[in-house]
Amino acid sequence: MNNDQKHYLEPKRTLGHLLIPGLALLAFIPYSQYIYLGLFVIFIVSEAVRLRSKKWNEKIMKLPLVESVVREEEKGHIMGAAGLLLGLTVANFLLPFKLFILDVVTLTLTDPSARIMGKIFGKTKICEGNPKTVVGFCTAWAVGSILFSAYGLSPIHIVTDSFIVAYMEAFSRHDPFYFDDNNLILLTLALIWM
Repeated sequence: MNNDQKHYLEPKRTLGHLLIPGLALLAFIPYSQYIYLGLFVIFIVSEAVRLRSKKWNEKIMKLPLVESVVREEEKGHIMGAAGLLLGLTVANFLLPFKLFILDVVTLTLTDPSARIMGKIFGKTKICEGNPKTVVGFCTAWAVGSILFSAYGLSPIHIVTDSFIVAYMEAFSRHDPFYFDDNNLILLTLALIWM
């Protein structure tokens, strides 16, 4: 099975995104931002060890859970989970509780819905060299708009913030902007809303 077939809908990664709110439950614990920070530091240290040791890297990459969710391009870089933990940490420090939860739910729902709809119905690529589709982009924008409307954000925030989310979803992890969308979505919304 080639990499395109293995990750067609990326069901295990999608499930992981749907479980992100579980990490947000830590926000109910006082001083939870320090828990996120601790998890981030532990993960970064383990990633540094993994990336410096070819033997350790190979062992980690062969673990069933890791092998099933890590993309090929992540094997030589810091995994997307580091970006997620960084985004959770910073967003938790910067935002009031309700906006932090909205930030997490936005990431949880926009990323997998854009992936699924883009893979199933998307035919037109956003631009040459980018595998993301117009359908995936529009799905992320629509999901963000629905969430922000339900929360009661102003119309200008509904339109612009959801567009920003869709843009980051579509253009992150592609040259020249090789940044993790999990990190970018959480951090950018936190900076806009703080």
